[in-house]
Amino acid sequence: MKPDENLKKGWKEVVLPEDLDAHMEATEQGPCNAELVRNMLSNSPLPQGSKILIPGCGTGQLFDYLPDKILNRYKLTCTDINLSFIENLRKRLESHPQMNCTAFLDDIEQTGLNGSFDGVLAILLLEHTDWEKVIESISKLQPQKIYIIIQENKISEAPIINTQRKLRESIRKFASMAKSHKIDRSELIENLAAKRYELKNAASKEVPDSKIMTGLVFEKVIN
Repeated sequence: MKPDENLKKGWKEVVLPEDLDAHMEATEQGPCNAELVRNMLSNSPLPQGSKILIPGCGTGQLFDYLPDKILNRYKLTCTDINLSFIENLRKRLESHPQMNCTAFLDDIEQTGLNGSFDGVLAILLLEHTDWEKVIESISKLQPQKIYIIIQENKISEAPIINTQRKLRESIRKFASMAKSHKIDRSELIENLAAKRYELKNAASKEVPDSKIMTGLVFEKVIN
């Protein structure tokens, strides 16, 4: 299914950083995703000094919930299409002076990144993009491991954003103008398998609104 053309416009021009942070905290997705990231990086770590890309990084709220020692081992590159998100992330980094992290604008669907990364961490990114383009871009960066968090609903017809709960204004406006889409786990696994990435680990955690955050770890198959 072709993704909603308004998704990119909504994330780039509509959603405010403070509303995004408040929404992720109210739905408990922020701390939940941080826990999944901590477990993925602890159970399937990369060598110290490895380069990790975090596309669609948002405001960097992840850093508020993760102990610095989890990420300080790595050289991080954070990207997003929203300049205000990047500016908020850079401000957050002032509280994490030991973190080796750079942040700048980039559209992972048609990325301007060059070279390669040892790992890629994509948190609730695929639901709001042309996910096949995103996976294609990621695979071309030749990471050894790909860490992905997707949303899986207990009620299949439930939307990605629950408009029945009280939402911040820019989040509500986004939800009314653009339709995010669910990611079929089996399709994602099949797509990455065709690019020679094998699923190594999966873990899930339930959050409010009958939603489930699922962390998936893929590793490059080496002949």
